[in-house]
Amino acid sequence: MKKLLLVTLAFIATACAGITPSNKLSQNDLSNVKKVGVYSGFDNVFHIYLKGAHSYDDVHKEIKMPDWWSLNKQAYKTVKQKLKNKEVSKIEVKTANPTTEQILAQAKAEGLDTAILVIPAYFKEPLVIKEGYGMARYTEEQKQAYLLFKIYAYDVNSGNEISSSTGFERNSETPEFDLPIDFREFFNYHKFEVEQILKTYETVISTRVAFALNEMGF
Repeated sequence: MKKLLLVTLAFIATACAGITPSNKLSQNDLSNVKKVGVYSGFDNVFHIYLKGAHSYDDVHKEIKMPDWWSLNKQAYKTVKQKLKNKEVSKIEVKTANPTTEQILAQAKAEGLDTAILVIPAYFKEPLVIKEGYGMARYTEEQKQAYLLFKIYAYDVNSGNEISSSTGFERNSETPEFDLPIDFREFFNYHKFEVEQILKTYETVISTRVAFALNEMGF
């Protein structure tokens, strides 16, 4: 079980990562940013994919994470720290899986001028990866842990997107990665190792969100 811990600890150091901003905030945009709302759309489901010898042998698992852990909290905390000279608050939307329009409407109702949305994303490649974050094993040689998101900045009053960036972080180089078949049992009986895994994902999203904001011009 220590092997699984090793891959997550190596996640940050050896990951292949990319952030590509679609456009950078202008000085005029920045001068209009005073009251910022943050919405993060990650859920507490950890995705597992194990490739079998045949398609009917493939295993998909979703592990419910403990209530104390949340990538959303970490994303918000990172934005607040990065924009410490601005007034930053959470955007709370009661609707499950709200649309961008619903999030911006809530932000406008709260008197915010800028909204930052951190949304789980897919990575388009011929590999099976569920939206958001998790681990996957395709063969004994091809394995990875991953965290994928898209981050947007909106002018709340106009509803226009003023910047966006794609975040991709994965580890596929660690030979010690040995994902157990019964991952649910691993989560039930290896509390310390699981907590270390979750802390690694928290660190990864903090690092990538901070970098994305910097690339976007904040």
